[in-house]
Amino acid sequence: MMKKLSGNDKKRYSFKGTFRNYQARVLADAEIHLADNRVHIVAAPGSGKTILGLELIFRIGEPALVLSPTLSIRNQWKQRFTESFTDNQNADDIVSTSLKDIKFITSITYQTLHSALNKLSSCRAINSKDSEEGDTDSENNESGQDVLNQWDDLCDNEDYNNFEILKAIKKAGVKTICLDEAHHLRLEWQKSLENFLSKLDKDYKIIALTATPPYDANKYEWDKYISVCGEIDDEIFVPELVKEKNLCYHQDYIYFNYPGQHELNAIYEFDARIDRFVDELFNEGLLYRLANENLVFKDPDKYLDICFDDEEDFIGFLNLLDYSSEYIPADIISIFLSQNNRIPVDAGFQFILNHKELFNEDLYDTIIKKLKEAKLIERNKVRIIFDKKINNLMIQSVGKLQSIKEICNAEFNAMGNNLRMLILGDYIRKNYLNDIGTENSFTQIGIVPIFETVRRSLGTSAKIGVLTGSLIILPEITLNEIRSIAEKNGVSFKCTQIIEGYVIIDNVNKSSAMVSIITGAFQMGLIEILIGTKSLLGEGWDSPNINSLILASFVGSYVLSNQMRGRAIRIDPIYKDKSANIWHLVTVNPPHLFKNKLMSGEKSWFGDPLSGSNDFITLKRRFKTFVGPHYSKNSIENGIERIDIITPPFDKEGFNRINNIMLQLAADREGMAQKWKKALGEETNNKKANYEMQKQVRIKKKKIPEIRFINHLNSIFVTASLLIYYYVLRSIVFRSIFTGNPMFLLSGFVAANVQLAFSIKSKVFFARITSPKRRLKIQSEAILKTFIYMGVIKSEDVKVKVESNGIDDFITISLVGGTAHEKEIFAAALKEMAAPIQRQKYLLIHKSKKKIKKYLLATPCPELIARRREYVDFLQKEFKRKMLPYDVIHTRNAEGREILLKVRKLSLKSIDTALSECIERFVSK
Repeated sequence: MMKKLSGNDKKRYSFKGTFRNYQARVLADAEIHLADNRVHIVAAPGSGKTILGLELIFRIGEPALVLSPTLSIRNQWKQRFTESFTDNQNADDIVSTSLKDIKFITSITYQTLHSALNKLSSCRAINSKDSEEGDTDSENNESGQDVLNQWDDLCDNEDYNNFEILKAIKKAGVKTICLDEAHHLRLEWQKSLENFLSKLDKDYKIIALTATPPYDANKYEWDKYISVCGEIDDEIFVPELVKEKNLCYHQDYIYFNYPGQHELNAIYEFDARIDRFVDELFNEGLLYRLANENLVFKDPDKYLDICFDDEEDFIGFLNLLDYSSEYIPADIISIFLSQNNRIPVDAGFQFILNHKELFNEDLYDTIIKKLKEAKLIERNKVRIIFDKKINNLMIQSVGKLQSIKEICNAEFNAMGNNLRMLILGDYIRKNYLNDIGTENSFTQIGIVPIFETVRRSLGTSAKIGVLTGSLIILPEITLNEIRSIAEKNGVSFKCTQIIEGYVIIDNVNKSSAMVSIITGAFQMGLIEILIGTKSLLGEGWDSPNINSLILASFVGSYVLSNQMRGRAIRIDPIYKDKSANIWHLVTVNPPHLFKNKLMSGEKSWFGDPLSGSNDFITLKRRFKTFVGPHYSKNSIENGIERIDIITPPFDKEGFNRINNIMLQLAADREGMAQKWKKALGEETNNKKANYEMQKQVRIKKKKIPEIRFINHLNSIFVTASLLIYYYVLRSIVFRSIFTGNPMFLLSGFVAANVQLAFSIKSKVFFARITSPKRRLKIQSEAILKTFIYMGVIKSEDVKVKVESNGIDDFITISLVGGTAHEKEIFAAALKEMAAPIQRQKYLLIHKSKKKIKKYLLATPCPELIARRREYVDFLQKEFKRKMLPYDVIHTRNAEGREILLKVRKLSLKSIDTALSECIERFVSK
């Protein structure tokens, strides 16, 4: 068995630098967090989480197995140890990257663990399906070095056929498991990890480190993640790193483009196919039959539960019938279409596909047959908007080349030779090499088309380079200097001029070393615009002097996009005042793009060009993890809403206006830095403030005429009562004096005070239910106390903060203190309570004794609390304590269902339903 580290070893292999403030804070609390044998730390890119992990391993003092997603990250652990714990001495005696040579620290990949546990060859075990947002079409998967490189970064070329991993781990005395980015793993990796941990002795410790925890996961996925890593113990946020000068000032910009002609032609062809399909439905009377032969309309009491369970698709079905002016029962409209009628009709056809039991068999078979003939069903999904092929064309639109050209021109004009721009793409597109130096247009985006587009625009005024696994292009003007650097590192190559000013590099004797040589040339300014593939430069590769990044990569997970963005926001040790611009490219639909009957005309449900853009929808989701300065406020937030210059009209002139403003803002790097300073409190006479990242829920105030009338009526009533009280009391006093009867005075005084108390109580109650800020404060505090009672919020000194600035119609609520996950579940519960009534298990309802509105106050019970009636009752008691007398309605029985339907009809009038959104803000406590 391997020995624990001795005192001399700990001195020899100690951290040679000084821990940053936030690192010291996390390490100081680590011993407390390890009480349950797990420490789980969320650390933003650039925070030094590898250093934290290594220090924690040494503090625990027992042999450790480190698991990473890729070989690049695996190797970083050894590299960081050598640089920071040994003064760059050889560390082979203490750090290994092979399971067959276990040392005090053994750094491997999850793929290696999977292969060893299942006794496989590491490369043979790889499953190529690995994308959060869907597989790419096979026609887009280029063979070549970059694709192989992506696979090679997972595969360690070891054969574990006869290897007993559990025996080897136990023999080496491994007691610490360090999980680097243990989320969004391939399914087989996740299963192998859970299987491996279940077979270890129970006294092992887990160190879990991640930059992007799956906060947006559902409860099942989150619980599964936490069961392995433990609850999040500490978190280091991007604004904290910027404040400590460990990340640079940075901003995100979005640049819009229309599709190229090639994509438009494909859309027109698809559009015509939709029209032929709709014509057949009309001509054969199938839409009429759908309205008159479905069982929901005939017997709603029996079948409405099915519609509630698949509500979004059912609303799409109703929109389909509404489009064709078919009859829809009034009760169905009031229940389903009063809240949301913006759901597209492809959801309606999906409802038909999924619910054969609700339609006549002949009608169902006819509709499905026609959908298949029109090629509108893919993998059991109906595609009426775009099919997968067109979605990929739009995401990889050639129109983005024009965007890249305009951004490069603007950035080079602003930065000159100080520009260090990285452009990341997905595919090389070597078939376009012959088009370099011509005026030929491109029909696909890729590394070669990007290079030629930028070269045609900037020529040799900017030094442009290409770096991929199988294609390298360098500027001739700095070729000799780059060759000199290569020769010093034992690297030789040949070059061939491809166009005046640029050469292609081939016959490299050490391909792996060429990446670091060109990276060094980029850092020295021998290359100013570097274009490369995501697979080679996206993960594990680093160049801290990047000051402009264009994400022309469209394939892969949001975790990878966050890592690519992290390349640009690192500080540059040479240029201390570095700032970075990150550019995101979005293809939008031109106005009146669609001519087919479903997506044009007065009843079109398609929406504006942004809501129909897959690019924008994906980007909106990813922006939930991107934090930066708000464009017009002095605040640091997540979410795409902080880019508040994206406003209508969304036509060609509108998008040109937005793009021009983006370019102007990007050129003002000093202005961007000032936004960070103001939001971080650096412009407040050096006064230090305690900041934290808060998850804030913004809830829109509702203005309901009936409520305002009731409020005024109640105020008049209370005022009149006070006047009556004054005159009655004065009359009683005078009459008592004249009659000389003190009992008359006492009885009159009691009666008057009872009336006064009733009036005041009435005023307080109406004020609480009709004042959004007061009501939401009561509700949010009740949720907090319920979560504490349930044990899901365990942190001490947590409190609710409710703000309303009076400028807009929003109230902001947040949980001050607590862990990131506690903030997340608190915000989610608030959003649920502010959402429209749907089919929640429990409702909290105030039944008015008067006939003004019987169910005026109706609130859904948050799902997490609704898991047990005990929790719901506790929440109800907390409301009653604050004079919000709710009744609990269980909607899964006949009586509750009847009330649910009534409440849904009134939901737009209910004072408890409102629009809400979640944002993260870095603010003072």
